[in-house]
Amino acid sequence: MKKALVFGGCGHVGSFLAPRLVDMGYEVHVVSRGNRGPYTYEDMPQWEKVHFHVMDRRNAEDRYAAGNLALEIRPDVICDLISYNREEIEGLMVPILKDEELCKNLHVVQVGTVWVYEMKFYVPVTEDHPRTTDDAYGVGKAAVEEYLHGLSKAGKIKSTVIFPGHISGKYWTPINPQGNVSDDVYRNIIEGKPVVLPDEGHHTLHHVHSSDIAGLIAACLENPEKSNGETFHATTEKAVTLSGLTWMLYKHFGHEPKIEYTPMANLAGVLSAEDYRDTTRHLRFCSQCSMEKAKRVLGFVPKYNTMDIIVEYIEYQQKLGNL
Repeated sequence: MKKALVFGGCGHVGSFLAPRLVDMGYEVHVVSRGNRGPYTYEDMPQWEKVHFHVMDRRNAEDRYAAGNLALEIRPDVICDLISYNREEIEGLMVPILKDEELCKNLHVVQVGTVWVYEMKFYVPVTEDHPRTTDDAYGVGKAAVEEYLHGLSKAGKIKSTVIFPGHISGKYWTPINPQGNVSDDVYRNIIEGKPVVLPDEGHHTLHHVHSSDIAGLIAACLENPEKSNGETFHATTEKAVTLSGLTWMLYKHFGHEPKIEYTPMANLAGVLSAEDYRDTTRHLRFCSQCSMEKAKRVLGFVPKYNTMDIIVEYIEYQQKLGNL
């Protein structure tokens, strides 16, 4: 039986990925900090077959602890959902690269971010677009991508990098039409109250359901020669504008839209400091990405659109009595 090792396996993506890997026939090993279980534990019985390991890679005394664990488990697939910079990915890979037998058939899949694109030369952005950000998070993820693909070009391992949009699902708050994660926006729409949007509401958001990220990773593993050395976007098929998403949500909940607009700077007096920071940060990147490559190369098409994602979240929160 082939083995899969998932770092960050109890997080947003790992909670859907690990059960899918079980269904694909892998012996699945999940590494997490051990501070909570996966979001889908009660929903997916596949977790009963998963092997759990506790490690906080950032606080590990040994920089190479993650790589040494991989040497013990000897996986065929490593899904790294948590490396944020070159130092962290090297901490995983340096011990592994010393074992040529392990590397011979090893496929490493890493989850990055569409925030590598800040200044955009065209939209929708494709995977060959220059990495144009000076944001520390995006710069670090771009360095991880460059490092792994360099190993692929050198013939040392197979690598695939996934660039997701705003990772979402029913268990955590999707970026709302205002560009932050406050449930107040959803609450106002449900109740038919006004919502204030920045500027003229033309900024864009590009969400992705974690289940679709897991599906894309599965497609990469099923097509290793096609996905080796490649980067793929993981988003819904279409981005949405703030005003368009707000309008659709009002209609979904049976209300006429009550959208008010104000210059971005004025939102500082309307929102909390945290929400204003989140709004300006998210809209700074204003994601619009193409999913054409994943469809053309792997035959992968995401199942969720943005409305599916947000309505699923709202209905789940209503079931819990939170909205």
